[in-house]
Amino acid sequence: MMTKKSLLLLLLFVPVCLLAQFKQDLSLLKEKYKAQNAVFLEKESTLLLDLKDGEIIASQNVKEQILILNEHTKAFSNDNIFYSSFSSIHDIKAKTYIPDGEKFKTVEATTFKETHDISNSIFYDDSKLIHFTYPNVQKGAVTSVEYRIDYQNPRFLRKFFFQSYIPSLHSKFVIKYHKDISMDYRLFHDEKMPHEFSEYKKGKYKYLVWEAHDLPELKAGNENFNMLHYSPHLIPIVSELNHKGKTESYYGSMEDLYRFYYTNIKELKADSDELKAFVNKLLQGIESDDEKAKAILYWVQDNIKYVAYEQGMRGFVPHSAKMVFEKRYGDCKDMTSIIKTMMDYAGLPCYYAWVGTRKLPYTYEELPTIQTDNHMVAAYLNKDSLIVMDGTIRHLQFGQIPDHIQGKDILLSIDKDEYKIFKLPVLSHSRNQIVDSVQIKIDNKTVNGKGKRTHIGYNRMEMGYAIYGQTEERLKKKLTRILNKGNNKCTLSNYEVSQLQDREKSIDINYEFKVENYLRSYGDEIYINLNLEKEYKNFKADTTISIAPIGNDFHFTKTDVTSVEIPADYQLEYLPKNSSYSNKHFGFDIAYKKEENRVIQEKSISFQFLNLPKSDFTDWNKMIKQLNKAYRETIVLKHQEK
Repeated sequence: MMTKKSLLLLLLFVPVCLLAQFKQDLSLLKEKYKAQNAVFLEKESTLLLDLKDGEIIASQNVKEQILILNEHTKAFSNDNIFYSSFSSIHDIKAKTYIPDGEKFKTVEATTFKETHDISNSIFYDDSKLIHFTYPNVQKGAVTSVEYRIDYQNPRFLRKFFFQSYIPSLHSKFVIKYHKDISMDYRLFHDEKMPHEFSEYKKGKYKYLVWEAHDLPELKAGNENFNMLHYSPHLIPIVSELNHKGKTESYYGSMEDLYRFYYTNIKELKADSDELKAFVNKLLQGIESDDEKAKAILYWVQDNIKYVAYEQGMRGFVPHSAKMVFEKRYGDCKDMTSIIKTMMDYAGLPCYYAWVGTRKLPYTYEELPTIQTDNHMVAAYLNKDSLIVMDGTIRHLQFGQIPDHIQGKDILLSIDKDEYKIFKLPVLSHSRNQIVDSVQIKIDNKTVNGKGKRTHIGYNRMEMGYAIYGQTEERLKKKLTRILNKGNNKCTLSNYEVSQLQDREKSIDINYEFKVENYLRSYGDEIYINLNLEKEYKNFKADTTISIAPIGNDFHFTKTDVTSVEIPADYQLEYLPKNSSYSNKHFGFDIAYKKEENRVIQEKSISFQFLNLPKSDFTDWNKMIKQLNKAYRETIVLKHQEK
């Protein structure tokens, strides 16, 4: 049997190889990876850091080969190479090795199209890609690409991922660096990846080498639990250059990172007389510091349009508050700039701050580089309180931490030499609630109802984004979907939204609805299920293949109070038993009671997690099973003869 190493050597020289031997190994690979359409034969990258005229020159050679195992070739025909203004791509060689009789035929890709990598969340950035197509991709073929990345700045080196969306026979990452350069790195989730590491010196260069074999395909995550959270990857770090008696620091410590960040804000000044006069007018008559800060934040959220525009160092350097005030738009950095300046004019303690969203798993302690954060906010310090002021989130209440940075490190710029790092808290479920109170009446098989739905905290923010600025037609469609009861024959006949514009208050929705053919009747009995909404009934976790946790944007509690009027000439025949499930991360409680001529169900579901790990899936499924059992319960009303 051919060894893995010899198979790789064979495929590196496929144009002159005997096809019979390759077909034999293809058969073995097809059996081993029969659930896969393709497999990486080689996934290799070498990072070179050299010196030229006392400056660090960084480049990276990339080589990848994929073996196509069956007829499902479409996903492997097209490829992209990503880069930005901090790097450039050179010497692309893309080709397909195609079985041809006793040999392989080489067909090279000839068309390479450069375009911008469009992001839904960014108006313009400098992320680019080069798109190309491998010719004649078919079963048994091997696609191959090689190229070189030249970096403009050694601070902006790429991560290396050992795994991919298909299995990998061989993954290798090499760092070759000049002896005068001090290198560091962070290897994340390596406990999930058996690998070999070696280091050695050769001439004026040092080498760090990682190799891994037979890595499985990467499982899918979720929005806040992407591959950074669980896939083995390496981040190279240039920490220092010591050359001819001169020392230059890069990313050896938090001090180095903060020094770089401070250079991006040190030129920002409060120098707009027009903005200063506006702030004085805006705050006229407001006494307390918190109320002044609140007025500034809300004005920015309401009047500065969020437009993310990132190109080169503009991804790090904010525009001046004067420019933002005049243009009335900006990204997170620009909004931070104008908030900070307005707070300075108001005489309130406010600081530039950097923070990573929950999509990034790193802390500043473990990774003091620019890859730890991706967002900028203003931080207001009042006595012992830190209040995050994020101008990009319009419906966020003053004092409430943006949901996507809960639990994350936040880095505050105090002055040229001083910074502080705080850990942001995670808001309690009691501060984020939906309460839906409904009263229904029975009319033959139809249910007529009136309800009031209240949203507070992050649930208020979500509802604000869902319905703000909608036309009447679109608003009704959205509310019909949000307020749907019973079945797909629910119609919303009337509604009124209040307090949408007042962030300090809940969003309240009063509404009327009708659900046809909802009741069941047998003889002189009526059966009615008071679970008009059956949230999470289909949320059973797959314990066999899932790798990602169950994601949740924030802790919250949803409460439904449903009251049905017992019709005249009927009496309550059966009242379901109460049901509940309690866990430190999640739970529900459903209780029934009779009061005079009404039956009332009170139901609450509470989630107190952001990412529920797979170790809790069994308990989660127990809850879902018990919740579904409770959802099947009905009250029984029996007709009474006069």
